[in-house]
Order: sequence, then structure tokens, then C-alpha cells
Amino acid sequence: MTILPLGLAAKVISGQEKPVVQGWMRTSGYDVRPLPTAIFAKEASGPAVMAYVLYPTAEGAKCPITSIEQSGTEIAVHFSDGRVDSFRLADYQAAYTRTEGGKVAKSVTIGGKSHGGGVLELKDLSKTDLAHHF
Repeated sequence: MTILPLGLAAKVISGQEKPVVQGWMRTSGYDVRPLPTAIFAKEASGPAVMAYVLYPTAEGAKCPITSIEQSGTEIAVHFSDGRVDSFRLADYQAAYTRTEGGKVAKSVTIGGKSHGGGVLELKDLSKTDLAHHF
């Protein structure tokens, strides 16, 4: 598993007792054992985006992700084969778009200005001329 934090400090803690208890797993009753635990941190004032990419990667294999970019509430994940997966969250709406060769290959949006607890609208934009450039 490859973990790629976006603008976050990352570290792994296992069996820590001070300054705070972190990185433990209960095995039974009061018995515990150390467990490697990923800790992510970011300092910011006002609203902040905290994101990381979890990509399944076989042991010893190279992760195909070459870079991750953030622009506002959109995150673009670039792959070594040239494709780009982008994710956007804004105004009760989520969008996923995959571009290949500069053209949209897959695209789905969920939601709208207000979902009011009702059914969310899904739109597939992959059959349009819409293109994204990052």
C-alpha cells in the first residue's frame, strides 16, 4: 500500500506512551501490542484541505502515481501512463473525472447546491466534448 499525503507532514508511530498514547492495539482484555499507525498533520489558519491518496501497490512494486496537485477544492492525481484522476468537493457536490490524452474518459458528479437529505443526482459526462487541462 502506498500512502501519499498532499501537503501534510506524515510519520508512523508504534507503541508510543508520551506525550500522548498512540500506536497501540488491544489484543484482549487489558493486553495491548504496538501497532504501526500513520499520523498526518498540517498547520493552517481558516479552512484547510487535508487529503492523502491510498493506492494499492504490491510489495516491491513501484507506485504509478507521478504527482498530486491541489487547486482550491480540486485534487488531481497524475499517473505514469499519462492519465489524470481528479476529485472535487464543493457546495454539496462531489465530482470525479478521469482524463486520458486530454479528453474526458470518465466523469461523475453527485449532488448539487442542496441535497436536502433527498436522492442525489448522478451525471455521466464521459460522452461529452468536455476536456480538462491541468
